[in-house]
Amino acid sequence: MKKALFILSIIIFIIAIKGNFDVMLMGRTVTKWNTVITGCFVIFWSIFLIYAKNIDSLLKYSLTLGILTFFTAITGLILNIFDFSLTIIIIPILIFLTPLYGMKMFVNNNIHLIIAMIIISFFWSFLSFMSVKRIKTGVS
Repeated sequence: MKKALFILSIIIFIIAIKGNFDVMLMGRTVTKWNTVITGCFVIFWSIFLIYAKNIDSLLKYSLTLGILTFFTAITGLILNIFDFSLTIIIIPILIFLTPLYGMKMFVNNNIHLIIAMIIISFFWSFLSFMSVKRIKTGVS
């Protein structure tokens, strides 16, 4: 199951990036389809944490992705607030933030979108961290 869950997570990431890529890159209007993609992405990672609850390597993988998403979003927020170009971090943005871009349907501007991404990635990281910690301490 460990290998299958890992491969499935990569496939989900690719689908979410591909599904939201054009809209994010070109600044087009987010559709219901983009929102569904983002919703499925968030639901997948929630379920991933449940299934991986006793698999240290998968939880560390989830923690790493959550932290990278969190820090990419924080950097994006800072650059956005100070009106700097986001092109200096375009690769991390495309990889880690594109899957969450469908949330733009619910917010008015990019700052609010990035704040929502920060909140989601914080909880993702926190839950992953707590799961890793639970395994390390042996608490069920």
